[in-house]
Amino acid sequence: RRFNAMSLARRLAEDDWTTKDVDENDDLDDDLVSVADTNETLATEELTADDTAESLQRKRRPGKNYRNQLMLSEWLMEIPDNLETEFLLKLCPQGKRVLVVAAKGITKTFDRRGRCIMTFPSELPGGCRQFRAGLTVLDCIWDTSSFHTSLRFHWLETNFVESAPNVCRRTPKNRHPFLIVESHSCQRECLAEFLTLQPPFPLDGVLFYHQRGAYTFGHTSLVGWLKPYMLTEVLGLPCHQHYSIGLPADYQGWLVDVERFEATRRQMALAYSQDRQLRRQQQQTRSENSHSMVD
Repeated sequence: RRFNAMSLARRLAEDDWTTKDVDENDDLDDDLVSVADTNETLATEELTADDTAESLQRKRRPGKNYRNQLMLSEWLMEIPDNLETEFLLKLCPQGKRVLVVAAKGITKTFDRRGRCIMTFPSELPGGCRQFRAGLTVLDCIWDTSSFHTSLRFHWLETNFVESAPNVCRRTPKNRHPFLIVESHSCQRECLAEFLTLQPPFPLDGVLFYHQRGAYTFGHTSLVGWLKPYMLTEVLGLPCHQHYSIGLPADYQGWLVDVERFEATRRQMALAYSQDRQLRRQQQQTRSENSHSMVD
C-alpha cells in the first residue's frame, strides 16, 4: 500500500506520528545522511532507469519524524536518451538543504537530520497568524540570509506568487523571502544558449529533473546531479567561465571525479559510524560503572 502524501504533509505540519498509515522508514542509511547535509550525491541503494516514483514509494516509507523527508539526487553517470524531451535543468545554489513547514501560524525549518534550526513568521499559507489556516511544506536551500526554493512543479512557477503575493519580498511578516529556482529546457539549443550566461548565484551543482517524476523522499534516479565544472565534458557544450569555479587542479574527467567524491563520502560515513559506536560504548561503560557503584 502506498503512503498518503497529503496525510504525511499534515503530520509534518502537526508533528503527529501516532497513526499507523505512515510506516517507519528503515531503508535509509542514517550515518550517510548525517555527514552530508548539503551533499546531493549520497547513494544508499542502486536504482535502475525503470524505477518510477510510484514504485519507489511502494518500496520505502518516510520516517515518523522530520528526518529523511527530502528528495535526493544521484550522480548523472550517463546522458539519458530522452534528456532533451523529458528532463528539466535547475541550477542549485550553495547552501544548506532544509525542510520548511508552515502551519498553525508559524514557519519552521528542519535540517536533513530532522533538527529544527529556525522558527519565524512568513507569508506562506499557514506561516503566520494572518494565514494560520493554510499549510505549506517546501524543500529549500538556506543561504543564511534568505531561502532559495529548489522546487520542480509547474504549479509553483505559475501560482506560487498568486497564493502568497508577498512571500518573495522581505517584509515585517516575511523576514526570510522565498524565491523559486527557475527550470530550463534541456533541448540542446536552449542549453547551449543558457550555459553561456553567467549563473545568477554561486553554484553548488546542477540538477536534471525528469518531468514526469513525482516528488518522493530519499534517493531517486529521476533526478541527476553534476558539479558545474563537469557540464562542458558531459554535455559537450561550452559554458560560462563561472561554471569552472571549483575545478580541481588534477581533474581527470567526470567519472574519475565522481569516484573521488564517493570515496570521500564512504570514508566520512565510516569515520562517523565508528565515532558513534565508540560514544555508545563509552556511554554503556559509564552506565555499567554507575550501576556497580549503586550496588
